[in-house]
Amino acid sequence: DHTGRKKGASKGALIRENPFFVYPSEVSLEGNSCSTVHLWCFPKTEGDVRDTLVLWVRDNPTPAEIPLVARGALPKVTVDADYLQFGRVLFGHSVSRALSLKNASPLPARWSLLNVDALQKLFKVGPDTEGTLEAFEELQLLFTFSPTQKAVSLQTRVSIRITDVDGTGQAQETKTISVDADAYWIDVATDFGGKGKTIDIGNVRVGETAELPLSITNKGKFPVKFAFRVKSKVLRSILTFHGPTADLAPGEHRRMSLRCSPQREMDFCEAEEVFLDLQDAESGAVLNPALPPFPLSLHADFNYVSLLPARGINFGPTESGKTHSL
Repeated sequence: DHTGRKKGASKGALIRENPFFVYPSEVSLEGNSCSTVHLWCFPKTEGDVRDTLVLWVRDNPTPAEIPLVARGALPKVTVDADYLQFGRVLFGHSVSRALSLKNASPLPARWSLLNVDALQKLFKVGPDTEGTLEAFEELQLLFTFSPTQKAVSLQTRVSIRITDVDGTGQAQETKTISVDADAYWIDVATDFGGKGKTIDIGNVRVGETAELPLSITNKGKFPVKFAFRVKSKVLRSILTFHGPTADLAPGEHRRMSLRCSPQREMDFCEAEEVFLDLQDAESGAVLNPALPPFPLSLHADFNYVSLLPARGINFGPTESGKTHSL
């Protein structure tokens, strides 16, 4: 009818130092009856805690001893990175980075991202923004950056709070992850013979070659790969672009030319046949959406000569040795 810890220390010292707590410490049992005794453990340090529960029964000289063991643990979640770097991200594209959370504790842990509303204006985060990690469980958070502006440099921080699931106030130090991203836009200007984006070749004699000067300028911050593309097979056979095709450096203004050599009669009026494909020289990211086509106008024809009158030319009587003209 009496429970207690093994002798050796005073009762007050045991309460202060021993994490085990028994309630009630004394019970009275009638014949053929039972009672419930509650036992708690409140470890103050990490690691194994051991003790012995002693049950003293009145008029029984030998107490019963029950070994007690518990493991003190704290929420302990590790994050595999302190820095998320997205690098340069082309407007219209998305780049994702993964962050791994691992529970290194035998206890479940509660995690949550702080300032979620502000964070989700910049990133898409999945699969969740909060949850529970079971003992030794691992989770990957995916952060996706999709620029909403054509040119912006982003430096921010992501904070992750780790707590116990029972709400006892046991919390791990908040994890802070630095994030760096740079959104940009491919900005290229073209001019065809002083007429801007309109390709007006004009009148060309069949069998001859007309040449139209053109220029291309990289107005962006990074090198660009470019290529002119002609849609129809007919025009691809008569149009050729001449000039250096190496990567276009930032701020570079390059002069080229477009040559047209028609072999038959044809007529095009602002036809959407010529395109300029652009991509980032370093990452290979393609401009999306692509540039609209350049309207092309062209008239190719043969030379025509008319002779009047076409027939029935009569010089009439003409004296020998003299010239008679009509």
